[in-house]
Amino acid sequence: MKILLRTILVLFLIILLSIVGLFLYLNDDRVRAMVVPQIEEALGREVQLDRVSFAIFRTFPNVGLVMEGFSIPEQDDTLASFRELVVSVKFWPLLDGNFEVNSLDLIGAQLAYVIFPDGSTNMDTFFEDADSTVTADTSTTRIDLNSITITDATIHYIDMQGDMSAVFRDLDAEMDIEIVDNIVVEMKSTLGGLSMTSAGTEYLTDLPLSLDQTFTLETENEVFTIAEGRFLIRGLALNLSGTIRDWSQENLMLDLQFASSSDNFGTLLELIPDEYQAELEGIDSRGALQLSGTVNGAYGDSLTPDFEVVLAVQDGFLKHPDAQKPIEDVQIDLTANNERVQINSFSAKADANTISLSGLITDPLDSKISTFDLITDALVDLSTVKEFYPISADTMELRGLFRFNGTAKGEIDAFENARVNGQLTLNDGYLRHSSFPHPIENIQLNSELTATEFKILKSSFISGTNTFESTGSIQDYMGEIPNLNLLIKTTLNLDEIEDYYSLEEYLIEVAGKMQADLTLRGPIDDFNKINFVGTTRFWDVSVLGDSLPAPITGVNGNLNFSNNQVDLSNYTMQMGDSDFAIDGRMTNWKNLFEEPGSVTPASLNATYKAKKLNIDEFVDWDEENTEPVLIKLPNLVSQLNINIDSVMIMGIPIGQITGQGSTDPKFIRTNNATAQLYGGKAVGNFVWEIYQPEYTFMHFVGGLENVRAEEFFKTFQMGGKSKIASYLSGGFNAKVDYKSGVGSNFTADATTIVANGTFGIDRARLRDHPTQKGISTLLKMPEFNDLSMDTWTANFTINNGVMSLTNMNLTSKDIGMTISGTQNLSTGELDYDLQLQLPERLGTRLAGILSTDAVNALKDDDGIIILPLAATGNVDNPRVSIDSEVVERIVTEYLRKRGTDKLEDAAKRLLEGIRGN
Repeated sequence: MKILLRTILVLFLIILLSIVGLFLYLNDDRVRAMVVPQIEEALGREVQLDRVSFAIFRTFPNVGLVMEGFSIPEQDDTLASFRELVVSVKFWPLLDGNFEVNSLDLIGAQLAYVIFPDGSTNMDTFFEDADSTVTADTSTTRIDLNSITITDATIHYIDMQGDMSAVFRDLDAEMDIEIVDNIVVEMKSTLGGLSMTSAGTEYLTDLPLSLDQTFTLETENEVFTIAEGRFLIRGLALNLSGTIRDWSQENLMLDLQFASSSDNFGTLLELIPDEYQAELEGIDSRGALQLSGTVNGAYGDSLTPDFEVVLAVQDGFLKHPDAQKPIEDVQIDLTANNERVQINSFSAKADANTISLSGLITDPLDSKISTFDLITDALVDLSTVKEFYPISADTMELRGLFRFNGTAKGEIDAFENARVNGQLTLNDGYLRHSSFPHPIENIQLNSELTATEFKILKSSFISGTNTFESTGSIQDYMGEIPNLNLLIKTTLNLDEIEDYYSLEEYLIEVAGKMQADLTLRGPIDDFNKINFVGTTRFWDVSVLGDSLPAPITGVNGNLNFSNNQVDLSNYTMQMGDSDFAIDGRMTNWKNLFEEPGSVTPASLNATYKAKKLNIDEFVDWDEENTEPVLIKLPNLVSQLNINIDSVMIMGIPIGQITGQGSTDPKFIRTNNATAQLYGGKAVGNFVWEIYQPEYTFMHFVGGLENVRAEEFFKTFQMGGKSKIASYLSGGFNAKVDYKSGVGSNFTADATTIVANGTFGIDRARLRDHPTQKGISTLLKMPEFNDLSMDTWTANFTINNGVMSLTNMNLTSKDIGMTISGTQNLSTGELDYDLQLQLPERLGTRLAGILSTDAVNALKDDDGIIILPLAATGNVDNPRVSIDSEVVERIVTEYLRKRGTDKLEDAAKRLLEGIRGN
């Protein structure tokens, strides 16, 4: 016995040492040199292999060939790879140099199959290379597989030509193989998720599948027979059997049968995608389910095999854990084949609610010609919906009795154009939602549907204190452009607008009431083509808010619509101290909201009356606004008759304004306007051209009649810091033709001002003006400091910001003055030529300035002394002097006529006193 044990031990040691020696001999480099060339020769291309080795214990009693980090690289990506492959090889033949493979374990395989836009694939060159490398089989490798195991495999399928892709994720499979005359395989496999996208639409997302089946493969006859199989889609199990033939031919021949039976029809819910499964969690379901079918015939590019499917559900039951009552008595009887889907019956009830459906769908495989013909009857007590579908009472509350009884026919590809006939009613409806400020209640709807018309026999509801009623019809309600013919009556309490729509953005509050009684006719998608007929009335409306310059109160009026025309009647409102009363008519009123130039403008003909218009309430004239003021007129042509008792603008009171105004998208005009201001009257025509939103032009032609000069010039200064109003009084008259550009800061562009006209002052009195003082000081005549004018007239022009005066004549008793020259309206600089007309009695008082001969030389035929003066400097500090050049010329001529020798010397002596002054 001891000898036997020793012998066995020695043999074991010899075997162990042999194995150790074999492993030492078959190191990684030597095995790689043996294996990699054979793989590359078989595949016809280079491969990458991180590590290759032999294993004994993992595959005992066989020897295992372990390959790790294998990949077949492509130009742009990797064609195939795996983390690890264990090939089980029989031990004894290996000693003779022969490979006999009997099992494979594949871990972490990745395969990418790509069809390019031209129809080629990333496998084409692989097969071409493999075919080109086929040689006579001199290999000693033999495959005698008993099993294959696949773990954590992923397959990517990308069809760029058909715009389709699929991902098979987490594929695990175990296959037991028996090879006799045929190959018999018992396989158990699971797929963690199938995702499929076509034309940018994701149809499947991580759909789990599993398949347990026994099949026989007859390679010579190309017959794949499923003896028994169980296919599981989520929770729905199908028993499979049948055959698949001729897989190498153009058309695949199928003869398959499947069936499923269960006492819980709720397994159908397992087909719903994962993203919705959370909502179905905990649903209680039961009921008999029968699902069976056959597939028989050829399958190819243009061929679809015949199929027949039968679905039956009896006494189905569903209850959501959050619902009080179940959906029960679910009955389904449906058959489907290549030619038709026949819904023999479908019905269910939930408490007192019932629904039934039957009908036919033809040609289900071709959506272009597929049609449907359905009959349905539904009765729902909305108050019970919460009992079989989870609705939080804090979120929503429903009541009312809803019913639809009718038919629907049409084409599957144009479902929206279905021809529906039936009745739809809702009685005593009620809807409260947490997002609604007030519930919608007392909902009544009685309607009829035909193929082309939704006829509303009666419709009404109340929300808060607001009411709504409608009758009429909607033509082509399932088409692309429904056509309205509705009578709508509504009363709105504007106090509740804030409840439905936030006005916080506008910082306003609205109150009052509005009532509408309108008929709407036209296509729903084109507001401009909808005809409005009827009346809208509003009363006691007010709008308050910080964003308004003054509160709007007492808005009352009527809008009477007649197709493309609207009449505004008895419209009155108050805005601060200002009141408005408008009556008129507008045609093409919907065009008012369009861009000017794109369509015919709206047209308005109206009268505007007001007792008081206080513009100073609307505009803060002292506020410095750096933002540009853009003027943009609406798409409107208007004619207005204006009558305003009193206007306040920039602190200026203006009364009794009358005239005609007109506008279009580029102009504002007033014609024959009159107004009372400063104790006098203004008349004229005004044109405001909106050349560009940021730059406009104004043109005024008119005049002032007997306006108090002292008041007028307080507002309209003529340049400089000195206020002429403090020196002047009298009745101011003027005729003006004025043009100027106006910038975005709303001030006149001085470089564009062009004006001309005349002005005069009746009963004028001028006291202590700087120019007066200059004359008084020069002539030593203090009476010039206070002049009462008998006449004061002048002509003026303004160009490039400079005012030119001509023929400005002033007379005060026996003293007169004529002024001509220029004054810069921006800087106040002046350059005037003055001619004083002094009576002869004042000649002696000029002795200190002029000699007797000089005074005599300046006299005219009537003895009036014409004294030339010059005023320069600026308005606030003028420099007044005798115009010595003019005087010298006059004196020289005077002496020449007297025949005096040495005229020039004599004239110079006469003027020495002048130059001294």
